[in-house]
Amino acid sequence: MGTLRQSWQSLDYYYMRPYPRHAFGSNQWPLDKGPLPTPLPFAQILVDEGAEFVFRGGSPRFTVSEDENANDFLAAVIKANGLESRWVPLAKRNGNLGTIAVKWSYDGDNADNPVRLSFLSVPEECRVWVDPHDQTRIMMARIQYPYRDASNGDWYYFREEWTDDQWVTYAPKYAGDAGVTDASLLPDYANTLGDGDDWVIETTLTNDFGTIPVALIKNRSVEGQLLGVGDVWNSYKLMDRIALTMHGEDRANQMHSEPIPVAVNATLQNAGPLLPGEPISVKNSDPNGAPADMKLLEPSGNARQYSHQSIDRWQEWLWAQCGMSLVDTDAVSNKGNMTRAVFEMLYSRTIATSNHKRTAWGDGGLAPMFSRMLTGLSRVGGVAVNGITLGTVEKPDVTVTWPDYFEATDEDLKAVTDRTVGQVDAGMLSKDRGARRIAMREGHPPHEVEEISQEVKDAEAKAEAAAPDPAPTDNLNAPLSGGAAVVESV
Repeated sequence: MGTLRQSWQSLDYYYMRPYPRHAFGSNQWPLDKGPLPTPLPFAQILVDEGAEFVFRGGSPRFTVSEDENANDFLAAVIKANGLESRWVPLAKRNGNLGTIAVKWSYDGDNADNPVRLSFLSVPEECRVWVDPHDQTRIMMARIQYPYRDASNGDWYYFREEWTDDQWVTYAPKYAGDAGVTDASLLPDYANTLGDGDDWVIETTLTNDFGTIPVALIKNRSVEGQLLGVGDVWNSYKLMDRIALTMHGEDRANQMHSEPIPVAVNATLQNAGPLLPGEPISVKNSDPNGAPADMKLLEPSGNARQYSHQSIDRWQEWLWAQCGMSLVDTDAVSNKGNMTRAVFEMLYSRTIATSNHKRTAWGDGGLAPMFSRMLTGLSRVGGVAVNGITLGTVEKPDVTVTWPDYFEATDEDLKAVTDRTVGQVDAGMLSKDRGARRIAMREGHPPHEVEEISQEVKDAEAKAEAAAPDPAPTDNLNAPLSGGAAVVESV
């Protein structure tokens, strides 16, 4: 349950909920210190920025090599499930939870979306058992989560289990009455997630897919760990330090906003707190002592600059610990022309982290899952999405292509074009490959790249056909251009 606790804590910080009671009890935070501090929006900023950067530039493109039918079918599944509009929200969820599961299912009666992709929280809604000698091989998956009954509003638990050979469903298990407002408030849910010994098997069926329809998508992978980690899981204490320091500074600003009156050998005669502009009335406390006097003490605030320096340094550490680039806008203005290379330099740490996440999402998560999904649906037979019926496939090669993080500027494109033209002129590159490179860098879609390539090939073929035949070279005395024979004397 350690992973679950960390993910819940990440969500608390993400939504800036008050700190739990155990963090600041009555001894650590008495009432005279003011309201209980709450987290600052660091977690939300870091998780959101990280998620948006992974899918910066657009959606990834999944393709099936050398199988046009499977490729079109996969594109139809992705479109029917609206993944292009869900990538960033899913990445934000994964940034908090550390790992999410994706499950595919088939319902032939659903004409709009017969192949549904469901994304589940791990381990709240999905748990897996893996081969102890190969953590990449899932041996069993359990889908379990609470839901409200539509008829009476009571809560029940849903459960099903999958292996390569079997699909086991369970009878719904009562979880709580309709008065429970949230699933997290169900009896003992925080400790058991609905587990227990009173589950009743409803059906045991053959798994027609022949493969478990579940895959894990890690936010960040850690060697030796089955599940991934969230963006800010290791940064809670550092975020607390910044938040509490800024909270203390805010309190100090309020206390020091007005001078503090101090009576010297005098007793104040004013009733209640002093009002702005109110004259001060004092009475000598000791007639035999020094004259009565009143002084106004103003704090110098000399330590404030050091607090700000500490906060700035901690914030740099926080961004670095989360694998993000904290870009100084003043420094950006000194980089000259804002080419792609400049942006990649400024965001180098974020790009490195995002590349790691892209691998977890693509090659380590969805690409092999899509390959198994196409294989499993092919075994069922006759599965169609948006008028495309999947043919017979067996472990097809699914690849993923990611867009660039930053669009090329005119200066970047000109540099590529000039270099390509020079390589073509020097014979280092064919015109066809040169045209492909420039068209791809210009952002043309794949079908337009193919059209441009074909146009170049046709133009080369036409030019070659129109060129005159070369003069024969086997007879040195042959006449040139219809003129007299030329004989070179030695």
